Amino acid sequence: MFMLSLLGCVFLWALVVTSRSGGGYGNLMRNYGLSVDNIIDAILVDAKGNVLIRKTMREDLFWAIRGGGGASFGVIVAWNIKLAPVPPQVTVFSAKKSVAEGATNLLYKWQHVASKLDKDLFLTLSLDKKF
Repeated sequence: MFMLSLLGCVFLWALVVTSRSGGGYGNLMRNYGLSVDNIIDAILVDAKGNVLIRKTMREDLFWAIRGGGGASFGVIVAWNIKLAPVPPQVTVFSAKKSVAEGATNLLYKWQHVASKLDKDLFLTLSLDKKF
């Protein structure tokens, strides 16, 4: 039995539209790509009030609303998104290390193993500087 998931939400507080138009980095991207790779269509209202779908907008505009542009192109009122299967059990954990606890060594090891892992295992590394 599988559930379905919207791709690209790493943070629970991320809004669906923000995660789509910002690229959609997420825990399932090794298997299914970024969330923007799974957008089939969108409904956009442009500045002139025109309602556009993928067939009626330029392909470069469709690319831009999915994160390829740095400006606002209108209001996206709907996305048509291909969902991805999620297994019934998903395990997530986090381990924090300071430089004193060996974070530098961990970063070095991560660079050598991350690309070789099974596609069902997602490993990410975040660097954080505390002030």
